[in-house]
Amino acid sequence: MSPAESPGSDATEAVLRKRLAAMERALRLNEVLVAGLVHDLRTPLMAIKLSAEVALAKSSDEAAQQAARRIRVSSDRLSRTFDHLLNLSRVGADVPELELRAADLGAIATAAIEESGRGLGADALAVTREGDLGGWFDPVLLGRTLVNMLGTALEQRGEQGQVSVHLDGTHRDRIVVRVSAPGVIPPDVQERMYVPGPSVAGREVLGLGLGLEPVDRFVRAHGGSVVGRSRAAEGTVFELLLPRGLSEAA
Repeated sequence: MSPAESPGSDATEAVLRKRLAAMERALRLNEVLVAGLVHDLRTPLMAIKLSAEVALAKSSDEAAQQAARRIRVSSDRLSRTFDHLLNLSRVGADVPELELRAADLGAIATAAIEESGRGLGADALAVTREGDLGGWFDPVLLGRTLVNMLGTALEQRGEQGQVSVHLDGTHRDRIVVRVSAPGVIPPDVQERMYVPGPSVAGREVLGLGLGLEPVDRFVRAHGGSVVGRSRAAEGTVFELLLPRGLSEAA
């Protein structure tokens, strides 16, 4: 009997399988619990935001108006945080391996913007940046992520619209990328934004509402999160939250 076929090896493999199954159950339970908590938190948050909207509509006092606007902005920010929390709690699958190295997200974004805006007018894309955009990333995967996200946003800009890209490196542990477009994605398409596209002869077919599934996988591989929202009041907004990785320890 070879060492690989020994009773000791079988026992070790059984223990590992048992531990793996227990970890998978714990992850699934965590996903369910976080989803429930986020759902419970959204109800009072919605009440807070609606109260702020009522105050804006009914009150003529400037101080009350300013307070209501601050509440509305803070409520929107908290709602986005809940979106990221829910996204990060999901048990991931098929995440690609990364080739991490020190990189500047600003440079990666510049290359992606140049590629995405090729052939468009100079006003098609507007970019703002602030803070330190350095971290440990896979530049190739992140470049593909941004090109894919920008492509979807550009489809929502309309004939004379503009896509805005904001790179926020003011946080110590993370970088936030916001991509905004004036158009609105139809609700039925929004439901399929992160669903893999159908396969034809073994080849995945990507299109509006289907091409963001790789974005989700690439960002989750970096330990990050991407969420999107699309409504008439603000158009289409994608927000990418990306940990700095090993640079935090520097």
